[in-house]
Amino acid sequence: MRDTAALAAGDMLAKAAEAARFLRSLGQEHRLAILCALIEQPCQVGELAARLGLAQPKVSQHLAILRAEGLVSATRSGTRQTYALANGTVATIVTALQGAFCPAPAMPPRQRKGTD
Repeated sequence: MRDTAALAAGDMLAKAAEAARFLRSLGQEHRLAILCALIEQPCQVGELAARLGLAQPKVSQHLAILRAEGLVSATRSGTRQTYALANGTVATIVTALQGAFCPAPAMPPRQRKGTD
């Protein structure tokens, strides 16, 4: 944990404002689902739309917001863009949210030999 006592009041408020902007971006369910999908692998808009069951224009709109906020980056290859998480901070926070709200399914109990 960082020592917030070492931050001047103005710096603390500036960092709090930055964190609030970040959290507002995560506060929309479709944007958060897009970020969760991008943790697994970079994707194109069509792949994200199909995976999340959303219309492609809606996914594009959300990606534009996430890009403007610096949460995702895009790499162009010909006419296609592939989107990925912009940095490790985004991945760390989204991974923590997944752990809290999307726990891994329980593994089925192992069967003992000779018990069918």
